[in-house]
Amino acid sequence: MIAALVLTVSLPAWYSPSPTPTPTPTPIVVTAAAPTAGCHLVTLPDSPGVTYALDLIPSPSGIYQESADRTIVLANAKPGYTIQGTQSWDLNLVDSCPAPTLTPVSVTPTPVSVTPTPVSVTPSPVAASLPFTGGATPELLGLGGALVLGGAGALTIARRRRGTHQ
Repeated sequence: MIAALVLTVSLPAWYSPSPTPTPTPTPIVVTAAAPTAGCHLVTLPDSPGVTYALDLIPSPSGIYQESADRTIVLANAKPGYTIQGTQSWDLNLVDSCPAPTLTPVSVTPTPVSVTPTPVSVTPSPVAASLPFTGGATPELLGLGGALVLGGAGALTIARRRRGTHQ
């Protein structure tokens, strides 16, 4: 004879089975490549797993021109990465500017011989006429005469009043 025992258990309401834990991936450890600076230029490298911020502004790898004398670069880990080592740099941008070097230049004048070339110019007569814009009309001559006579009369009157008539 086969006997079966069935056991029924009631679990309390506060009990719930724990879910299967999700494995946490182990982050990849990287070292951030250091940025370089030279004479107001900052170069942010292309470093796997790392993003950079130039003066707190996220910036892709490349060359940046800065007007300031100093700048700060921060390295941040991308998701799934962790950074080992240096993560911030305070860069001096003027110490690396080379002093300008002046090279003396020797200038030797080269004599140039110039031979004048005679040029023959033969004038050609040009028929030109000026357009007629008007001439002395009787009205203009009369106005001119009246002004001259009026001026002479005024001068004569003024001299008589002063008593300097000659």
